[in-house]
Amino acid sequence: LDTTANTAWLFHGITSAAAEDASESCFDISLAGAEERGGLYGRGIYFTEHCDKVDKLTGDGGGPAGDLRCMLLCRVVLGNALFNDEILPDTVSLVSQCTGAGPYHSVHGDRSERCPGVTRQFVVYDSDQVYPEFLLWYRRVYRG
Repeated sequence: LDTTANTAWLFHGITSAAAEDASESCFDISLAGAEERGGLYGRGIYFTEHCDKVDKLTGDGGGPAGDLRCMLLCRVVLGNALFNDEILPDTVSLVSQCTGAGPYHSVHGDRSERCPGVTRQFVVYDSDQVYPEFLLWYRRVYRG
C-alpha cells in the first residue's frame, strides 16, 4: 500500500441484507453502514483494524443470507490523519478540520489508554477515500 498517502487495510461492518443489495446493484460505500446520525467522530465512514469489533456490530446474521454474516475489507486512504484520544471529542471541530478547507483527511481515534478495551477507529468523510476490496462472508462457529 502507498505509505505516502497513508493507505491502510481496514475492516468495515455491513449487514448481510446490504451486501445482498450491493450484489444486485451499484455498490455505494457511503450507504454501507455509514453513521447516519453521527457517531463519536461525526457523520462519516467508520473503520477498524479488528474484524472481531466489526463482527460485534453487524447484527445477528439472519436476513436473506440465513446465518451468514459479512464485512468489508477496504483499502482506505487516510491521508493526513487527525489523531484524537479524548474520551468525549469535540465532534464539530474534528469534522470541520477534516472537511472543506481543513488540513486533515481523516480522524484516527485512539481512546485505548483512557478507556481500556476500546479499539482504535478510523473515520473518513469522503467516500472517494475508500475502495471496498473484499466482501467477506462467514459463519460464526462456536466450539463447546
